[in-house]
Formats: sequence, structure tokens, C-alpha cells
Amino acid sequence: MFNKILVPLDGSELAEQALPPALTIAQKTSELILLNAPMISPALTSMVYTYDVPNLDISIEHLRAQAERYLSLQKAELKREGLVIRTEVVPGDAASIIIDTAIAEDVDLIVMSTHGYTGLDHLVMGSVTERVLRQAPCPVLVVRDSRPIERILITLDGSELAESAVEPGLEMAKRFAAEVTLLRAKEPRTQPTYRMITELESIE
Repeated sequence: MFNKILVPLDGSELAEQALPPALTIAQKTSELILLNAPMISPALTSMVYTYDVPNLDISIEHLRAQAERYLSLQKAELKREGLVIRTEVVPGDAASIIIDTAIAEDVDLIVMSTHGYTGLDHLVMGSVTERVLRQAPCPVLVVRDSRPIERILITLDGSELAESAVEPGLEMAKRFAAEVTLLRAKEPRTQPTYRMITELESIE
């Protein structure tokens, strides 16, 4: 089922925590795509091509070269018999690049980490994971830390959309030898009124 897996990396140890589960999920015939999207603002790129500023051009190429070296090292460390590993460096907005690459490559799964930011940092960085979760064309496994995946919760609400998570969830459980819990969440037919809430609060 997961024949092509995309793993976005930004050079941090936290992002690399997505690699072990990605390798666990990957079969011998799977293809692993390591993606790095150096953050280069559109304004900077525009200045390079509009005004032909050599120093800016060099800085962009330097970032690209650094990313390519980094991914080459990761590829060498992950080499495994039968597993095809490709690297991609695409400068730009990280979330957009991840989503566009997933669509263009027709990937079956994205495995990525989340930085767990809050406040302003979340608005700037954490939103990458959030955007990918909302807009990705395939299942997304978000890794928060290096703990082994031993239990998987699949939530259902009776809709076909919710049920579409069952097959990939069970497939992941098989790869991780994890325990699966199916949870049916059902909203109450009537919303609690102010009077009901007041009465409940008075019961002490």
C-alpha cells in the first residue's frame, strides 16, 4: 500500500525522527523520497532575477548545495537492499513544496515530524505541519518524538471520510506490530442548555 513515501527534512534532529518510522513502514520494494525545502523568500528570489545581484544568487546556490550535501549523507546512512531512495531539493515555502511534491510524485504516504511550537513560533513554523495535514493528497503520519509506535487509535464518526482512515491505519499497525483501537465518537442529539449546565454545576 505504501509504495512511495515522502519524508520532508530540514536538517534538524527533530525532523530526522521521522526517518525510523518511515523505514519501518517501507517495504523492500518501496521508494523513499527525502525532501529538503530551504526557506528562500519570494522577495529574495525576485531580487536575484530582476536586479541580477550576484551575491544573492550565490547565497541561494549555497543553500541549495548545503541541502544537497545533507540529503546525500542521509541517503548513504539509510541505504538498504531493495529500497530505492531519492533526494529532492526545492527552495521555497516548505508546506507548499511538500504538498506539490506529494501530488507530482503521487506518493502514498508523508512521514514528517512536528516541532511542537506554541504562540508566535507556531504561527511561523508549526503551521507547516498543519497545512500539510489539511491539504495533502495522501495519508500523513506526524511524528512528535522518538518513542516507538505501539498503539494506534482510529477514530470514526460513521462517515465514509472517517472510514477511509481504517485501511492505512491497519496497514501501519501491521508494520509496527501495534495494537489498534477503533473509537466511534458520537455527538449528543441535543446540545446542553444554559439551565442544564447550571444544574450540573450546582451538583457538588
